[in-house]
Amino acid sequence: MKKQSIIRLLAIFMVAVMMLLALASCAGKQGTPGKDGTTPTITISEDGYWIINGTKTDVKAAGIDGKDGKDGVDGINGTDGKDGIDGVTPTITISEGGYWVINGVKTEYKAIGTDGKDGTNGTNGTNGTNGVDGVTPTIEISADGYWVINGEKTDVKAQGEDGKNADYENPQGLQFYMQDDGTYILVSIGDAKLLSNIVIPATYKGGAVVSVADDAFRNCTSLTSITIPNSVTSIGDWAFYNCDSLEKIIIPDSVTSIGSGAFYDCDSLISIIIPDSVTSLGDTAFCSCDQLVAVKVGCSVTDISNRTFSECRLLKLLEIPKSVTSFRTFSLIGCDSLRRIDYEGTMEQWNAINFENDWCSSGTIYVICSDGVVSLTGTTESGEIDLPPVQVPSEG
Repeated sequence: MKKQSIIRLLAIFMVAVMMLLALASCAGKQGTPGKDGTTPTITISEDGYWIINGTKTDVKAAGIDGKDGKDGVDGINGTDGKDGIDGVTPTITISEGGYWVINGVKTEYKAIGTDGKDGTNGTNGTNGTNGVDGVTPTIEISADGYWVINGEKTDVKAQGEDGKNADYENPQGLQFYMQDDGTYILVSIGDAKLLSNIVIPATYKGGAVVSVADDAFRNCTSLTSITIPNSVTSIGDWAFYNCDSLEKIIIPDSVTSIGSGAFYDCDSLISIIIPDSVTSLGDTAFCSCDQLVAVKVGCSVTDISNRTFSECRLLKLLEIPKSVTSFRTFSLIGCDSLRRIDYEGTMEQWNAINFENDWCSSGTIYVICSDGVVSLTGTTESGEIDLPPVQVPSEG
């Protein structure tokens, strides 16, 4: 069986060789050589594909990873550069709005520094000089009821407490009380408390103004002058107490009584004339009037009451009528400058006066009588003692 298979294969091989020989005998002539081939243009697209002769293929240009190269040799150090030109210091300021200004050019950067530490306390400064004394304005009311300040009429109406225009008869805003007989008492300064010059009207709503009540102008420190009409017959207790700016007051000869403390502490009064109509002077009526220099007492006063003129330390001249019959305790105590009393009567009449204990301060006081001079320590008939003349200032 095997032998037959081998014979069959040899037969096939022989047939094949014969066919090859037959083909070789039939081959054509040798052809001409072909033209040289052209090297294609090969590039890679931006997204990494081969482009051959301008035609993009779908083959990714991915090469085999190369092996790591060897470490390069260190380069040689370069030579030092030349010195640069000296820089120019810029001009730096701060604008009014607080921004940096460099070489005249305002920047957008705020000049804000960090908070500094608290400094040490400075030494106390020297005392400043005293300021100029303020001037109290002169405040009045015009005839038609408007405020007048330092002579300048304003357009502000002087109004009473109820907000209505002040009465034409009483444009200053004083307050009155009507008595049973239809007369009026001035009871309060009312809206006139800022006025410096006040004129009390003689009538109010048809009735006579007959009295200034107790405490009516008490502590009215802006008041510098007041005019009392001839209709007034009495000035109440403490009526002008502590009116320390009051420089001038004219008491009319209709007034018959001046109450206790009526002008107490009126420190700006320089002189006072008590008219002949006054019959009663209350205790302390003119006590502690610090600037009072001269007083003239009217001829109807009979009694110089307790402390009437006490503590008037600048009082230098006192004119006393012969109607006076007594000086009460402390009536002139503390009048340290008083050296002269002008007495209307004789030395005999003076010596007949009742002087209570401590009626005046110790010191030499000369009483100039109509017929001679009396001192506290004796009597002389010559009347030729050298005393400086002192005059009571006039009412004007």
